[in-house]
Amino acid sequence: MKNMKDEKYIKRECPDCRAALDIPDIYEGREVICPKCKTHFAVMKNIPNEKKTVDLGPQAGMGILRFEIQGKGENTGRKRKRVYFALNEVQARQLAENDGTSIDKIVKLPPEPPTDRQLEYAKILGLSIPLNATKKDLTDLISLKVERDRPSTKRHRAFAKKYGIHTTDFIGKKSLFDRIQEALRVPGREKELLAWFTFRVYRSLVNGASNAPVEHPDDPIIEEIVKQLVTDKKTVASVRRYEGRELIWFGEWTSPDGCIHAGASNHTIAYKQISLMLKERVGIPIKSPQKPYSSGLKRNLNKRVASDPKGCLSVIVVAFIILVCIMNIHSIN
Repeated sequence: MKNMKDEKYIKRECPDCRAALDIPDIYEGREVICPKCKTHFAVMKNIPNEKKTVDLGPQAGMGILRFEIQGKGENTGRKRKRVYFALNEVQARQLAENDGTSIDKIVKLPPEPPTDRQLEYAKILGLSIPLNATKKDLTDLISLKVERDRPSTKRHRAFAKKYGIHTTDFIGKKSLFDRIQEALRVPGREKELLAWFTFRVYRSLVNGASNAPVEHPDDPIIEEIVKQLVTDKKTVASVRRYEGRELIWFGEWTSPDGCIHAGASNHTIAYKQISLMLKERVGIPIKSPQKPYSSGLKRNLNKRVASDPKGCLSVIVVAFIILVCIMNIHSIN
């Protein structure tokens, strides 16, 4: 039996939900199941002429289209057949060339149908599966349920598409924001990263108002802020440290059921600097109209006191009667 301390791990990403996984090396060349979305995929060996799915970097796998490319390795001259996830055929060709493939043929593949494992798991979760749902559709539906996520909006999916991220209509808001942040973290996309972060700070400052004047990350006000900060390494590094789903909201707030929710930190270098710049340019009050942070216990206690005046009156009456009795006893003595 292999000693646990000596066991080595291979770093892989699930080709569907893109979860970062540490897989024991004994599974190399074998099929495994993603613990997050239950998708089956093979942990491929590095064999040049073996057919495999290739994902080159954070943005490369954001497309929902699959392309099978046949050709030869430029260095080895060996035949190879690989499947690339890309936004279009042009990008698929670019990915193959970057991967060192001399292309002979490219074929657009139909969407993959859900796996039996996915269908079984969806049934256990009580999900209603849309007609003609694809493997990626079901991956997002399962994630939406398991993570107790909220459905994303067309507006948010449009932002993702702007950044070269194609998603299904069933992706949750947390997952979508994670993918956007992951795509924009890479070197060379600092302007887009800062623009997206600044826009999310702004949405938090205006309390998510639908009639707020700044409607998208390309607004001139945001572009002006980005232009001033893009060379500030500390600010850019501070933004990169945020997780995507944290940017849905900043700070803490208490929901109507009394639960306290925590969003992204509003104490970082990036948040403090960008929020101040927004307030100066857009005229947002220094005390932003964020959701109130309060104690559910304190709120319930105040409610009980205010709604039960008879209780207070009865206490006063009893105290008065006791005082009268004490005075009578003293007078008798």
